[in-house]
Amino acid sequence: MEKINDKYYLGSNKNSYILYEKKITAAGKENYKNVGYISSLEALYSTLIEKEIRTDLTLLNNIARINELIKELKEFTINYIKQKNSEIQ
Repeated sequence: MEKINDKYYLGSNKNSYILYEKKITAAGKENYKNVGYISSLEALYSTLIEKEIRTDLTLLNNIARINELIKELKEFTINYIKQKNSEIQ
């Protein structure tokens, strides 16, 4: 799994990306909940942004936070692609 940010992680199989959400149990253990199977990076972005807005409706009025989330996703994507390219070579 690849870390997107402190809350979300990305896995994959040959057919799709798998989005995981990090949860902390009452005992303090990290647990990863499968949020969904996603077919493209564009759909991944939409899913993450929509999920964050649903979790915190104040984001609808906080363009700066939405821009910050988009920037995090962009940085993750660039690093993810670089890593995958270096694994191929």
